[in-house]
Amino acid sequence: KRYVATPLSCPDFVKIAEAYCIPGLNVKRKEEVVPAIEQAMKEPGPFVISFMVEPEENVYPMVPPGASLAEIVEEPKKEVKIWPQRNTP
Repeated sequence: KRYVATPLSCPDFVKIAEAYCIPGLNVKRKEEVVPAIEQAMKEPGPFVISFMVEPEENVYPMVPPGASLAEIVEEPKKEVKIWPQRNTP
């Protein structure tokens, strides 16, 4: 696999938010998403949710390697199945 750019780690955004008295959660698994959003919606003020995503995941929208921002991909290409044509007499 060849990835473009330099891999940089991110700071712990939840810890940064906590330094400003803003609550937050780190979400690492799919089943944590809905409870985290529900908790955030109950808060009267700001709330930070940091979603951990594997680098190999295709997260949309994305800019393909070597492409410009005008060539952004908003969703995966849908496969179109073409049935073979039959020769009818």
